[in-house]
Amino acid sequence: MRNHDKQNVEQVLDNQIFKSDFLSFHAVFANEIGHLISILPSDITNAGTVINDVKTRIKQINNEESPQKLSYAYEYMKKNEILNDNFFCAFLCVNLAPEHRHYKKFILYKALIFFVSLELYRMGRHESATIAVCNEIRQWGLEKRPELGFELPEIIENTIEKIVDELDSKYVDLSNTKNNKISNQIYRIFIPIRDFLEEKTGIVRGVSSADFKHSPPTKLNKPDAEKFISKFNITKSEIDYEDAYIYEISDYDTTHDQTDPDLELASNKILQVRIETASSNGYEVGSLRLKAIKNQYVKNSKHLSCNIHQASEHELKVLINELFKLGDDKSFIRSWVLTSLILGQSIKNLKTQLFDVATNTMKREHVLPSQNQPEYLKPYIKDVATSFQIHIPLEINVGHLIVLDDKSENKIQEWLKKFNKSNNCHLTERKTFTFFGQFAKQNGINPAISALIQAKPLDTTPELFYTQMHVSDINKTVQCYLRYLSGISGNNFNLQKSNEHDDIIGTPLKVEPQIIKNLLDNLHDRIKIKRHHFDENRHNDVCYHAQIILAISSGYRNVTGRFGKLSHIDLEHKRFWISDKEISKITNGRIITLPDLCNDILNNYIKYLKEAANVFRHSNPTVSERYLKSLDSREHLFFYRRNNEIEEITPTTMKNHFEDIFPLPLNWNRHYVRSHLTEKNIDPEIIGAWMGHAEENQPAFTKFSSMSVRDLNVISNCINELFISLGLKAFNYA
Repeated sequence: MRNHDKQNVEQVLDNQIFKSDFLSFHAVFANEIGHLISILPSDITNAGTVINDVKTRIKQINNEESPQKLSYAYEYMKKNEILNDNFFCAFLCVNLAPEHRHYKKFILYKALIFFVSLELYRMGRHESATIAVCNEIRQWGLEKRPELGFELPEIIENTIEKIVDELDSKYVDLSNTKNNKISNQIYRIFIPIRDFLEEKTGIVRGVSSADFKHSPPTKLNKPDAEKFISKFNITKSEIDYEDAYIYEISDYDTTHDQTDPDLELASNKILQVRIETASSNGYEVGSLRLKAIKNQYVKNSKHLSCNIHQASEHELKVLINELFKLGDDKSFIRSWVLTSLILGQSIKNLKTQLFDVATNTMKREHVLPSQNQPEYLKPYIKDVATSFQIHIPLEINVGHLIVLDDKSENKIQEWLKKFNKSNNCHLTERKTFTFFGQFAKQNGINPAISALIQAKPLDTTPELFYTQMHVSDINKTVQCYLRYLSGISGNNFNLQKSNEHDDIIGTPLKVEPQIIKNLLDNLHDRIKIKRHHFDENRHNDVCYHAQIILAISSGYRNVTGRFGKLSHIDLEHKRFWISDKEISKITNGRIITLPDLCNDILNNYIKYLKEAANVFRHSNPTVSERYLKSLDSREHLFFYRRNNEIEEITPTTMKNHFEDIFPLPLNWNRHYVRSHLTEKNIDPEIIGAWMGHAEENQPAFTKFSSMSVRDLNVISNCINELFISLGLKAFNYA
């Protein structure tokens, strides 16, 4: 085992399991690990190399009988809200009861995943896949995956190759039956086991470059990477370091329909940069060199005005003028380079697009999972188009864009080299097509619109999932950019006049404001019906009303969250700390400002909780205690009551309660508010910070961010004006 591989295994054991915070639990952890590695078949353990190191490490732990139990450790992490930060340790602490019908299968899969996870760390940390599978097994151990035990293949009788084949087959079969929930669970278990079997290195971005000529290339060489991309829907990005290239790999599977919760998770995916390579000068030197290229890639993505690695206005001016001078024999070069510049797409990407010569347009589809809604929801949502056209300047012969052979593409590259040499410029194809992104970022253009123009994939652009827009806004953005290019070059770009209907595209869940008003007015009337102020129906209606107001006010991800605890809300300063987007390691949730009306309604809700706790103090101490737990933040702020029982809020219980009064997907509020804020021309970066969609390496409100929390007042004021326009008012719930 290489030294840096072994160090990764030691790091995950010491930093995730045998950490100082869990010192009293070390013995019980070591016993559990010893049990897991002892029950795995030798055919599986012999396929890896970490077992001996694991045995050595647990022998260093005092394995005397410990008074602690795994369940105590789990409760400790849960109480201190550190389960997500300690996903590997939390996974280790959960077990099905020995009398459970699937206990034997569960414990074998737990052992297999523990072994595979360590092997993946050895290979280079497939952390996103490891987190997903550990959380999946943990949920199974908490008995929240009741169907999983029936669907997973047996381990004891199978080799690891056969396990992978059977998991793959099971996933495909369930996907074909549209059973997305269980198929996604199996997929998350299948991925890390497959990666271990195929010995995939943990490269999320693999780089080879002339800058690193003293270092051998990474294991994922360019031809292999191309096959890898084709097979697993991986996004590829290139950088201008001679022959350098970067591969961004996302776990999001685009091959099957996504449920609404999965849509949220996909939109939340942040691609991280982890590079592993070897170097004749040592691992550390190679790592630093690769980090330098990664940092340049990140810098390019920020589109800073001071970035000398991006195209300058002077270079574009000279380029456009030279392109307009080309004769008919080279007009295809003008067409391809100008189209790449105007639409912000590489020539390789343009070759996959559909162009219409008759209308001088590029035709594109924009299909979202949220557009596939059942018939009974039609009265609530808007009809949206699934395709649109972008008008191309008449100076470009669209006929040239229908096909491009290798010989012609080589001529374009040769012309660009000669252009640079004769005009003392340093343009590359990448600098040319990325200039549109620079223009869009620096001019505050809606990122959903710029992503559609650039034909960016859905799973790397969360804004596309949530924004509803007009096709005319897309073409207006192109026209604005063309006016800018005309201004710096002195050449005019003309567009064909069009009488097309201005379609709406994007999410259909941007519902009409009147529908929201009717919903809230209906709840208001139900709450005010003369009945016992604290019966179950009244309590639930009060929760529904306050939850909807808070959901609209905060953009809360209802498919994963529970609206937090009272301690997360500062009513005095109208601040709300939300822990629903903690993905990046350098952020810890997000803070938003609450609208005035929402703040008033939450104050009324808290008064209701206090009165209810007092009313039930003697007649029903259990219910009274639950109200008190909401007030002192021992439990989440909201809960339901049903049949004299407390029903905690989960995505499932929320869906069951809301389907009769407002049957839209639970995350409709994020679709609605993002589209509303975009219509009101709120700065896209502020919207991204509010939604939790700030880009990787550009988190909001951190050390190098230009934004402050005060900037969010713009959004809270906008939402408060929306509430006022709907005629909503705070009222006494009791």
